[in-house]
Amino acid sequence: MKDVEDVNIQFYGERGIVNGILLDINDDQAKLEKFFGAIKLLDGTPLPWKGPITECKWLVEPCLAQFGDPDFIAVFMSQGEKYVLFFEAKREGFEESSLKIDDNMKTRSEEVKKKYKGQTSKLNIQLWLRHRFVQAYLSQKGKITSINENYKYPDGQKRKLDKPIVIDLIHNLFKEVKKDNYYFIALTNDKDCNDPWKEINEKYHPPLVENEKKTSRYGLLTYASLEKRVIKNSKGFYGKAKEMMNLNTPGSLNAGEVEKITGMCFMDWGNARKEWAEKFISESGVKFNTLQGSYSGLVRGVVEMKLMADPKNKDKLMIGFRSEDGINIKLTKNIAENITPVQYCINGQKFFFYSFDRSQTTNMQNLALQYIDSFAR
Repeated sequence: MKDVEDVNIQFYGERGIVNGILLDINDDQAKLEKFFGAIKLLDGTPLPWKGPITECKWLVEPCLAQFGDPDFIAVFMSQGEKYVLFFEAKREGFEESSLKIDDNMKTRSEEVKKKYKGQTSKLNIQLWLRHRFVQAYLSQKGKITSINENYKYPDGQKRKLDKPIVIDLIHNLFKEVKKDNYYFIALTNDKDCNDPWKEINEKYHPPLVENEKKTSRYGLLTYASLEKRVIKNSKGFYGKAKEMMNLNTPGSLNAGEVEKITGMCFMDWGNARKEWAEKFISESGVKFNTLQGSYSGLVRGVVEMKLMADPKNKDKLMIGFRSEDGINIKLTKNIAENITPVQYCINGQKFFFYSFDRSQTTNMQNLALQYIDSFAR
């Protein structure tokens, strides 16, 4: 393997960060063991494997049909036991990437089915679907020709996988794995701590599969923990991808340098401000993803803008821009020249926010469009 200072492949985007991690640790026994050892399960414990890893295989972004596409699956051996870990990676924090699960969402009503519809890209739902896939896989008897759920979950759908070539691949990977050795891991931009799950509101935890009271199958690994314990060199494949994507992990900023904020829950926005934001998005010409309490504006698939409720003024919205280079006097002249930007850090990423009232919506749209145009210059 090339020295980390001499890597000649540049990866881009969220997938690039994942690819960089795998390439940086794959041929290094010590890093492999530290990688899996840094994962914390939902019950606060580490993974239960005891000894050295003797074999590790990776399956990157397989298509599991209606059960979704995990970012990657790791299958490793330790002291004669085989473990399977499904990973889902997000550039943002766990809560911001997840769907809030209220108590009434554990029923099978038509209202609940509508709440789950279109939410399969949310992190906790992705982890849940992978768990459901394993449950369905383990329930199959004899020769496996398709993987089907036997009953409906609260989302009202029985999911299945019936692609023979994928089923054969999965079956060969999963041979001789005990039913309790499957895990579902989130890789997120949350802070490093002894028990990261304590920092996450339980309403954002993955839903439980049917008849399950509590699970320790779910795990969490943060980029901050990864950098502290596993990939300490800022160079290499991961370091280059991280730099390209401006991934600032919590703790990498100097204390007090930038005020850190979180997205205000949409319920606290008020109907008027929420409707205003949605109207702005529909008329802006910018692609925005809806998160838990904020909207992320995408440019070439990268989050370059954030639209959020101003936490210090209940009548205003603020729009934030990631790149300081794109915010200059020419860009803001006659649009936001009387507005002083405030720098906030959200999920480890720094943005320059301009706050507007409703009468300035046109200016806010023009600022967003000129910012995007700055990328084409």
